[in-house]
Amino acid sequence: MTILDVQEELFKVVIEAYDRISDKFDFIANKYAIEIKVGDSIQDLSYRDDISLQIRIVGLETNKIDIEQKAIDIDLLINKADIGTFYIVRNNVYYSSYSDDDKFNVVLQYTIQNY
Repeated sequence: MTILDVQEELFKVVIEAYDRISDKFDFIANKYAIEIKVGDSIQDLSYRDDISLQIRIVGLETNKIDIEQKAIDIDLLINKADIGTFYIVRNNVYYSSYSDDDKFNVVLQYTIQNY
């Protein structure tokens, strides 16, 4: 199973996600957008490969509660999930949030362990 296979499987689990959020995304019509990044870093260990997974949920500050709830829902789906030979686990610091202008962001960080 390749990184692209894992990404496709993740998009089946989080169906409303994008691989990149467009600058023209309509945050007024939609409460939030979800972006999935797989494989920004890969650590080659002797018995497995660790692949980074980052999920970002972003929306207007006025939808902060909905964004935080969506992050919790996604974490329940993703944490400790099995995808073929891959196993997804949280990073030590897996949840962070920040405001950027009028947007509120939550970033979830995981490691995909490939045995």
